[in-house]
Amino acid sequence: MLSILAATAPATAPPHAPTSAGTLAAEAVYVLCMLTCLVCAILLGMGYRRTKAPLLLWSSLCFALLTLNNLLLFLDIVVFPSVDLGPLRDWSALLAMAVLVFGLIWNSD
Repeated sequence: MLSILAATAPATAPPHAPTSAGTLAAEAVYVLCMLTCLVCAILLGMGYRRTKAPLLLWSSLCFALLTLNNLLLFLDIVVFPSVDLGPLRDWSALLAMAVLVFGLIWNSD
């Protein structure tokens, strides 16, 4: 029965391969997202050094870990497409959010 269903199922078209311009745009977006997170981490860290507000420290650490997450995304998709860095990306994102939530709970008044 299964072989009959498989034989009569319509063939699906293969996914469209991205054009080189589309690939270049995607790579640029990955890099820009990583740089944005890095700038946020630096600015929040500078704010923390100036004011010593603890929430700025936790936010800075969160964005630093999100920078790592974006770097891992770029490495996973662009540099090493045959290697699955998904679990590392997931853990770095989880750690980034955990640091921020911890900071929010720790500093709640």
